Amino acid sequence: MALDLNVVGINRKKAAQGIRVPLSHGGEVRIHKWNNPAMRRLQTQLYQEYRRLRPGKKRIVGSNVPPEVIEEVQLEVVVETILAEWYDFKNGREEFPYSKENARALLSNEDYRWILDEIVEASQEEELWQEEQKAADLGNSVGSSDGA
Repeated sequence: MALDLNVVGINRKKAAQGIRVPLSHGGEVRIHKWNNPAMRRLQTQLYQEYRRLRPGKKRIVGSNVPPEVIEEVQLEVVVETILAEWYDFKNGREEFPYSKENARALLSNEDYRWILDEIVEASQEEELWQEEQKAADLGNSVGSSDGA
């Protein structure tokens, strides 16, 4: 089977704007594609910071990256470069508005780890971004009416 580059290419405009994805237990998130340029820059910067000796802080030595450092870096890149917005999040009866501070607090809470996991999984799902490309080519882009 031949690889048709016109079919499987990523729509860079959509990847930059982000797409809306429903979460399994309600609510939606607008996310950017994993491994986007901003994410790669931030990830590199964070890992470099963990290589510096800082009193009382975790440090990467050689190629051994402690699991807690990987999790901290993952959380930070998701908050800063992957998650762009959320919709229909409530705390009881009150709206729980999106902000980077609220995202960091929510996604670092082990009780809500599933949200972080779903965001990471969706942002890495190549087929999701390829389907978005096909829909955009047809003028039927999923999430194109969200104003983003």
